[in-house]
Amino acid sequence: MAITTKGVLDWILYEKAGSDHCRLIEFIKQFIEGKKNKLILMDNASCHRNQEVKDFIIKSKNDFLYILPYYHYMNPIEKFFNQ
Repeated sequence: MAITTKGVLDWILYEKAGSDHCRLIEFIKQFIEGKKNKLILMDNASCHRNQEVKDFIIKSKNDFLYILPYYHYMNPIEKFFNQ
């Protein structure tokens, strides 16, 4: 799920298996294409910490930051699910 300060940007649901780094890169591509100097805030899911994901974001001239582990107050998705 992609969330901005204005609300949910987009989401995707996979019928089989969970997210992996390849699916994450494809998901991120649709939002950062043509954009630079954006900050992507991610939780600590293993697919988010994958080196290929990190390299893709850096190569796109954007940056990423991880929220603190197990700190739900900093996780924007918690606000979405609590509505």
